[in-house]
Amino acid sequence: MVLGNIASGVVQSVEKEFALIDLGKVAGILTWKEVRTWQNALSGKDHPVPFKKFSEALKPGDVIPVRLVDYDPGKEVMRLQLYQEPLINGAVLGMQPKTGEVLAMIGGYQYEESEFNRAIQAKRQPGSSFKPIVYSSALDAGYTLSSVLVDSPRAFRTGKIKLGEDEIWLPKNYGDKLMGSVSLRTALVKSLNLATIGLIEDLGPELVIDYSRRLGISTSMKKNLTIALGSFSVTLQEMVNAFGVFANKGKRTEPVYILEVTDQDRNVLETSVTREIQIISNETAF
Repeated sequence: MVLGNIASGVVQSVEKEFALIDLGKVAGILTWKEVRTWQNALSGKDHPVPFKKFSEALKPGDVIPVRLVDYDPGKEVMRLQLYQEPLINGAVLGMQPKTGEVLAMIGGYQYEESEFNRAIQAKRQPGSSFKPIVYSSALDAGYTLSSVLVDSPRAFRTGKIKLGEDEIWLPKNYGDKLMGSVSLRTALVKSLNLATIGLIEDLGPELVIDYSRRLGISTSMKKNLTIALGSFSVTLQEMVNAFGVFANKGKRTEPVYILEVTDQDRNVLETSVTREIQIISNETAF
């Protein structure tokens, strides 16, 4: 057993201050001090209630996940921490923008439980993380950082009928705050939804969508103003591709997952070649 690893154990007994855990080849001790800060499962009112005593949390026969913290050779027991597997999976994709080399990729918590690679397969809405792409397209279209945008209330007919009347879309800023006339720089820094929607009204959704394609976003987008708020769905890899262009002075590189392939004698059979394409100007990327 390796310290820091996660293991499954069977609760043998529960005392006032500790529980004895059977780990197979070795016994483990889980102290009440390690457990009492934990919360019960969410109640009907969505309010967690602290455990009052050890027996409320564990009982003999329970199979629990624990982290191996330390080993006491004198007592021949492992000191443990209670562990909980996450209910929600995330993803990580680390890429070197200059070369495209993928340095790290985590597709989920545990491959044995789910082979779904959330780094390249899962899609979610980018939200305001899409705004830098919108504003980059504006700079290339002739806007400057000091160009004035209007952050004011807006209303749009959706083209749908709701309860016998035209459905109206009323976008808002975070916190319902309005700033009036602002510079393009301020609108981006403050992530102003209404000013960004006005910007896309002027640029046209088609221009912004085409611009995002050049940066490496290939997902389907509807040609409407909601793209200002990142209403479509993208993969993590697509967003890494796009932001990699900004970090690489406007040059786009394709992700490289394998550097080279060799045979048993270490003769190189295949090798990856980095290909950089200038997508946007260095000035815009900066």
